[in-house]
This record gives sequence, structure tokens and C-alpha cells, in this order.
Amino acid sequence: MAMLYVVTDKVPARERVDEMDAALKGSFGDDEMLFGVGVLPYEAGMRLRIMGDDPTILAKTNTMAWAVAQQCQANAVAPLIRKS
Repeated sequence: MAMLYVVTDKVPARERVDEMDAALKGSFGDDEMLFGVGVLPYEAGMRLRIMGDDPTILAKTNTMAWAVAQQCQANAVAPLIRKS
């Protein structure tokens, strides 16, 4: 399971939810993972929850979601996620 919360007032939350939903639906099959995208209370941003059995697919999905969120908010390429 992975979660991503994007809290911002720079962009309309509902538009970002639609963009995130379309990006994820077009990238993975229904049998690989489940996900849900929604608007945070008071239109404060968006949330994404991802569930799946394969940690590799979860990591790829989370990284892709981070990149989509960064592109939507800052109109810039997301930096690489590095873990040690």
C-alpha cells in the first residue's frame, strides 16, 4: 500500500484529480493494482491511495504519481526519489 497527499492552493484540486486518474489508468492494468484518487476536504489538494501485491509496481506507480503531481503543481520535472 502506498499513499500520496498533495496539499496546495496553486492549482484546482478537482482538475488535478482528473489528470492523476487518467495518467494512472493509462499506465497499468486493472489486475496489477487498485488505486483511488480524491479531493481533500475544503479543496485543499488531492490524495492518492494505491494497493497491490507487487512492490515493484507499487514503487513505479508511486514514483509516477509523484512526477504527475510535480508537473501539475510546479510545471516542472519531479526530482528523482532516492532512498538509502
